[in-house]
Amino acid sequence: MKIETANTILYCDNWEETAAFYRDKLALPILTANDWFIEFQLTPASCLSIADVRRTTQHSARGAGITLTFKVNNLEQIWKNLAEKNVEPDPIRTCKMGGQAFFFYDPEGNRLECWTT
Repeated sequence: MKIETANTILYCDNWEETAAFYRDKLALPILTANDWFIEFQLTPASCLSIADVRRTTQHSARGAGITLTFKVNNLEQIWKNLAEKNVEPDPIRTCKMGGQAFFFYDPEGNRLECWTT
């Protein structure tokens, strides 16, 4: 199997609020959007999509068992930007495997992690 791109879809009960979070607070570029689905670009080869459960046959996981991890090169600046936007990121911590990281949550309850080596 040769994978060209990867996309994670989060099915959301709180679609409008979650879509606004990724669009406005994280400022992710939008690749495609309609009234129930938005695809955000994370990297040239990976995307994150938000889908309104009221328009799908899927259900929200409500954050259960989900962590989205993003390796970044400007961890402290991202932390400051999120704090300024009232996202409430956890304190930056040193990881057991090296590097630093912090967690925060989207309105649907999904845990997100930013980390660096």
